[in-house]
Amino acid sequence: MCTFNKKPVEYLGKEDSECYTMNYNKKGLCYIFNHENFKGPKLGSLKQRIGTDIDAELLKNVFTKPELEFDVYKFTDYTYGQIVEKLQLVQKLDKLKYSCFVCCILSYGKEDYLCDCEDIYPVQNIYQLFFGDKCKAFAGKPKIFFIQACPCDVDVSSTESTDYGEPKPVVFRIPTRSDFLVVYSTIPGDISWNLNINQGSWFIDAFLFYY
Repeated sequence: MCTFNKKPVEYLGKEDSECYTMNYNKKGLCYIFNHENFKGPKLGSLKQRIGTDIDAELLKNVFTKPELEFDVYKFTDYTYGQIVEKLQLVQKLDKLKYSCFVCCILSYGKEDYLCDCEDIYPVQNIYQLFFGDKCKAFAGKPKIFFIQACPCDVDVSSTESTDYGEPKPVVFRIPTRSDFLVVYSTIPGDISWNLNINQGSWFIDAFLFYY
């Protein structure tokens, strides 16, 4: 049974608008989670991702350009718990502060899982932190995720999901899962071109070519 929230998710845009409203206090916020070194019983055998620092720096340079002027923060070799802590702070931001949110995750991955510095986690856990009912600061605003995941051979069959669970059905003025754009370096199960020690990854290099 659907329930109704007496306070619908609010945003400055108009219902019939074909463009996002980008006249908030700042253009955007960008978080870059860069994973280079891995440890622990599950991931200790993974090679160092040499060249990923180049990707992280290129992304930072693009989003801090005068045309964008995003606030950019880089986080290196974080655990899943630390990633969630940082993203939960984003949930609590003033809804009038930023026009858009960008999250870049540079790591290893397999199927629908990504690696932190010592374990693996379902990538959906990251997305659902930004559903409209959980992150009102970015409701009705673009939420863009760039996933550069080099393939790895890790066991995901016995992984216990740290999923927060499916959100309870709640009707909002805008859908709770709207305004997402997720860009992967490759389709699930396929090969992502590996890092180059001097140029970073093909995916990031090709994406930034247009900027």
